[in-house]
Amino acid sequence: MEIYANMKNRIKEIRREAGMTQDEVAAALGKTKGQISKLENGHTEITGSWLSALAKLFGRKPEEFIAQEIYKVPVLGYVGAGGEIFPFDDMPLMNPLMLRERERVETNCEFVEAPPGVYPSGIACVKVKGHSQHPVYKDGEYLFYKTTPGVTQNCIGEDCIVALDNGKVMVKILRKSSNYGLFDLDSYNEPTIKDVTVVWAAPIEWRKRNTK
Repeated sequence: MEIYANMKNRIKEIRREAGMTQDEVAAALGKTKGQISKLENGHTEITGSWLSALAKLFGRKPEEFIAQEIYKVPVLGYVGAGGEIFPFDDMPLMNPLMLRERERVETNCEFVEAPPGVYPSGIACVKVKGHSQHPVYKDGEYLFYKTTPGVTQNCIGEDCIVALDNGKVMVKILRKSSNYGLFDLDSYNEPTIKDVTVVWAAPIEWRKRNTK
């Protein structure tokens, strides 16, 4: 028997949307009002059988009754002309703190919902500003990446957030240079930057359109 322990649920919300009372739900399921109340308040663990019964009663999918926690991550900078990334408030683009939305005032930055199923620890986000990245990345689009030290093999040939030894951080396609230990940085609409030293690189793993 599958048990969903210590998880928030949407039973009360869905019940109210259906215009039903706890008494009516209890009668329909052959339970007591007290059992329904404990279930809604998280005092009773939700089993698969509970979810099946609720889904049948309300005509919903079982997974709709489980509340998914929404994680948000700070937007650390914006992508401008030439793919260069400009940090907000001197925030680190590498190894960012996992800031919560409630700290918005202190950090003075925008927060955006993390990609589905992704816990935000070690995840960074930048926002495209303007049309310099068109048509691949559009104005207002969010680019998410995992921050890892150095340059790994999975970065080569990929769209990456790339930090150079001169302090610049850019969105570029990372390629190995013919000169050992150096890299070339390709772009969709800019000339290739050749033979540079890369401090760290991280592939862009998720994209999110700005729907506001």
